[in-house]
This record gives sequence, structure tokens and C-alpha cells, in this order.
Amino acid sequence: MIKKSFLLLAAAAIPAQAIAADLGTDAGEAVSNTFSVTYDVNGSTQTGVSASVGFVVDRKINLTVAESGGTVTDVSVGASDAVTTFTVTNKTNDTMDFRLTAANVATNGVDDFFDVVSPTAYVESGLTAGYQAAEDTATFIDDLAEDDSVTVYIVSDGPTTGTNNQTAKVTLTAIASSNGSAAANDYSASGANNNATVDNLFADAGNDGEESADDTYRLQSATLTLTKVATVIEDPVRGTSNPLAVPGAVVEYCLRVANGGSADATNLSFSDNVPANVTAVLSGADFLFRTNDTSCTATDGADEDVDASDGGDTDGGIGSLTGTGGTNGNGVLSAVLSTVPATETRTVRFRVIVD
Repeated sequence: MIKKSFLLLAAAAIPAQAIAADLGTDAGEAVSNTFSVTYDVNGSTQTGVSASVGFVVDRKINLTVAESGGTVTDVSVGASDAVTTFTVTNKTNDTMDFRLTAANVATNGVDDFFDVVSPTAYVESGLTAGYQAAEDTATFIDDLAEDDSVTVYIVSDGPTTGTNNQTAKVTLTAIASSNGSAAANDYSASGANNNATVDNLFADAGNDGEESADDTYRLQSATLTLTKVATVIEDPVRGTSNPLAVPGAVVEYCLRVANGGSADATNLSFSDNVPANVTAVLSGADFLFRTNDTSCTATDGADEDVDASDGGDTDGGIGSLTGTGGTNGNGVLSAVLSTVPATETRTVRFRVIVD
């Protein structure tokens, strides 16, 4: 009579550190299983026999891409290095590389009205917080540990044209790749399981090893409206009572700049040719800048003289004047306005005497 007993012994070579908190056993870990049999013959214990089988843990490829911050990025026409921010998270049971692409989304006429120029993806280096052109130069993600995240920026130049407050969308796509470079060498899903090799299973939302997210740019521009008014201030006969533009009369030109946009206009520079038959007056009292002067009238706004000596004027450095008075149209007045803030106005006033 033969009496048999069976003992199943399992030995799995899984070191404790290989088990990630959320993602399971690392890809490539070996798992072995031994089946052993001991038995007796006529009461005598025989040498046991065993059989073993093993496999390696396969790669469960998963990732997420998300826009960071929840706010739009303001950009102006012709601006450089406008930044949108994303987070890429490796949900794979393996350290992974990811190839990155940045692109304008197709125009849909609802929330995407223009294209930014040359959108490019860059990876945060970790040296200094926020995008730093000299530091954040990598264009692909290299060796991102499982369950870790990294910040990725799309850096773009402003559009060549557009309307204030229009928006544009860009898309960041991260693609599971196996070669640690920007070149395409993407993972593909495996077919039948092979116990001896690390097979690949896509478990991301699209089951394709790549994920995307959008972020938004908003065009902020200065919209300038220019007006020019000529007012006779006084003449040699009537003085300031209903003066006329006769020879010897003083005429004031008011150049009004209104910014109806949502961004400040800075460093405005313009010139004005002194017209024929008049001579420009260049003293501080006769050349003024004014803030929030809505109609070029003497009672609007606050005066800013070109010097600091005239009583009653506020000297805050909002503009500067150069030029010559000339006669018969020979002179040129040049003025610089430091800033015209969004929704505000500035005026430049100068006076001439009729020849």
C-alpha cells in the first residue's frame, strides 16, 4: 500500500522594497513557485520530487496629465515666453520615461480664437521654482519614479494678431516611451503573456499609453484711441474772453491717448511737427501732461508739468519732452508717456503762438 501526502511550498522572490504603496509589485520582479511531493512506500519515506514554475511581473502602464493652477495665462501680441503649467504623474508600476508634445488645439470658435506661436514643452528641473529658461531645458521626462509627479510647462510666444480678451487653448500630451529622449520610441501593448519577459498592458484612460490636458491663454492688449484738439487760449486784443486765432494769439494743442484695453501701454513715444505759421512755446508752464483727462478741458485730470517748478502742478514723472519750437513748420516736438494704464487716459498739451 502506498501512502501519499502532498505539500505545496510557495517561494516568491519579492523583496519588501519592491512593493509600491499604491501601484503593486514592480515590473520585472521574478515570482517563482515550487510544487513538492513527499510519499511513503511500504512505510518507508521516499525522496521527494518537485516541480517549479516562474514568471516576471508585467508592466501596467498608466499616467495622468493635468493642468495646474486653474487660471488662464495672459499674453499679448508679440510677447515672448508666456507660460502655462501642467502636472504629469507616473501611475505605472515602473520608473518611466515620457515623450512630450505641445500644440495649439484646433480652432473651435467657442473658447479658442487664435494660435500662440511655437508652443514648446519644458520639464521643471527642480533648481528654482517656476519656469526658468536657463534651468528648465529638458523637453522630455526622464526616469520618473512610480507614483511621482513632475511639473511641465508649455512656453509660447504671443500671437501675431488678435482681439482683446479672446482665448486660445494649448494641449500637452505625455507618451510612455522607453528610450529616455525626445525621439519617438513609444511602448506598445503586448499580445499573449510571456512568462519570461516583461509584457506591457495599457491601463490609462485611453488605453494607449498617452494622456493629454489643455490649458488656456487669454489675449490682453492695450487698445488706444487718439484724439487731438486745438483751443485758442488768448489773443492780443480780447485776451482770454472769446479769443480768436489772430497773429499773436496763443493756441493750445491737446493730444489725448485713451487706453480702452485690458493691458497697460508703456513707453508711448510720438512726435508732432510744428505746423507752418506758428511758433511752439516750450516752457514748463506751456507744455503739460495730464492724467485721466477725458475731454481735453482745463478742468479735467491733474496737471503734470515738464519741470518741477510751476506751482499747482504735480510732478510725478509721467512723461518727458524734447524738441525745438521753430517757425513756419521747422520744429518738431517729441514726447514720451511712461505708461497709459488700462481703462485710463493721458494727455499731452503744448502751446503755440500764431505768427
